[in-house]
Amino acid sequence: MKRLPIGVEDYINAQDSVYVDKTLLIKDIIDYDIVIEIKKYKNSLSASRLDGYAEKALAQIKNNLYYTELLRRNPRTILLYGFVFDDRKFSAKKEIIEHDA
Repeated sequence: MKRLPIGVEDYINAQDSVYVDKTLLIKDIIDYDIVIEIKKYKNSLSASRLDGYAEKALAQIKNNLYYTELLRRNPRTILLYGFVFDDRKFSAKKEIIEHDA
């Protein structure tokens, strides 16, 4: 059984949030790459604020070009996800980058 290269050593504590940035390159398990930005908020947020923060998480991936190394190494489809959650609710936004090899 293959193990995914996932770790939790990249935590950064901030004022009201805990952030973890992790880029996953999973070869020979799935046919695409995944870039995920996850944000956890300590305070309860409205659904619309959660959605807005999920959009910002997705924008952070795109603005900082977190996926460019994946394109350079192995050009294929990349899924971008922005995940945001508080103690009770969750929001996710997704974008697909299609790349012709």
